[in-house]
Amino acid sequence: MVFPVIERLNGRNVVLASASPRRSEILKNLGVKFRIVPSTFAEDFDKNHFKLPSDYVMATAEAKGLEVFERIVSTSGDGAVPVVISADTIVCHAGRILEKPSSAEHAKDVLRSLSGHVHEVLTAVVVYYGVDGNGGVLRTSAVECTKVEFGPLTTDDIDAYVATGEPMDKAGAYGYQGLAAALIRRIDGDYYNVVGFPTYTFMKLLTNLVNTSSI
Repeated sequence: MVFPVIERLNGRNVVLASASPRRSEILKNLGVKFRIVPSTFAEDFDKNHFKLPSDYVMATAEAKGLEVFERIVSTSGDGAVPVVISADTIVCHAGRILEKPSSAEHAKDVLRSLSGHVHEVLTAVVVYYGVDGNGGVLRTSAVECTKVEFGPLTTDDIDAYVATGEPMDKAGAYGYQGLAAALIRRIDGDYYNVVGFPTYTFMKLLTNLVNTSSI
């Protein structure tokens, strides 16, 4: 079975602006037919310039998707406008934004800070779907937030987990869909948001686009 909004989406040239295998797998499970064009955006916004973490994660997701959208439009010979899906995920704790660790020691520091505490995972999802009469790029977007509570972690727990290499490419230095599932006590919110792509939020965005005949 494929949801009607997914069938409508699949009638367009759909592009995922991410090399994340997790986001790719989630979209495939939803029945979306797409190709992958990773964004070349540097993801170098200064966090201090944003009032809220949600503003920062949204700006990053928008920039990643816009870079891919404009690159495809500028190189398309037939003028076809793609639908570009982009996302960005951050972990927030104690007023700090925790992204991917820069080293094993950094990963251990992050996990020590999360041990026994509740933190938030925010994912921004952006869908670029067209161009208006003035040449402006059309998009829809949303930010989803999930609260995650780690159990108390021992030094041995942290050292063993970091030694697997799993934390190194993930915001907050952990992957809930992997071994970190054994370290997390509970979550409040969308599991897929913690993995990196909130499916319910994405489907609501698509439904609104279909209902307004935007795609």
